Amino acid sequence: MLQVGDKYSEEISISQHQVNLFIEMTGDKNPIHVSDEEAQKAGFKKKVVHGMLAGIMFGGVLGTKFPGEGSIVLDRKFTFVRPVYVDDTYTMLFKVAEINVEEHIGAMKCRLKDSQGKVCVECETRIKNQSAF
Repeated sequence: MLQVGDKYSEEISISQHQVNLFIEMTGDKNPIHVSDEEAQKAGFKKKVVHGMLAGIMFGGVLGTKFPGEGSIVLDRKFTFVRPVYVDDTYTMLFKVAEINVEEHIGAMKCRLKDSQGKVCVECETRIKNQSAF
């Protein structure tokens, strides 16, 4: 069983291939996601990952590792603080903030940080998991 304060972290990188698949699924063809030149015109240093693509990367960990299998997302709130760039390395950080043992629900705080430790995406989510909470 997880406890309040328990933490987990994992490194990720989002490739152009993943961005292209997201474009295919969503239809969001904004050129800042496929062209360094267009991204620079918009004020970014290079191609930018879609905010929601960066945000949904938390789901892979939440559903398979921390808290893990059997997890059901009840709600999720994102704050996009800084851009996430294609092929850069990021660290996903997870922390159990609250637990309702009777209902098997955990409130989690998640962050995506760049290589300098700056927060790019913040996420608050509530997860139902019979065995973890």
